[in-house]
Amino acid sequence: MTRIEKLTIEIRALERSIEESRERLQRLQCEVRKEVMGILHAHVPLTPRQKQILAMKSLGNKQIAAELNITIRTVKFHISSLLREFQVQSRADLP
Repeated sequence: MTRIEKLTIEIRALERSIEESRERLQRLQCEVRKEVMGILHAHVPLTPRQKQILAMKSLGNKQIAAELNITIRTVKFHISSLLREFQVQSRADLP
């Protein structure tokens, strides 16, 4: 085996290791985010309506509005309030 082949094998092994480390780092970051969101959720006082909307966050605004018999604008208002309360940028980041 030539020196170049040995180095190539070593480089590929390092690349795999780096990729595995990235994946592990992403998993750990996700776990930390979930933990932080859980802590925040326990300490952020929410109105009963905010709790309802938070539980329905995976639905679209139109569906939430229909379920709760409120306007889409009201749903958007509550979602915006929740994003501010939890200091996140998107619904997907809400607990």
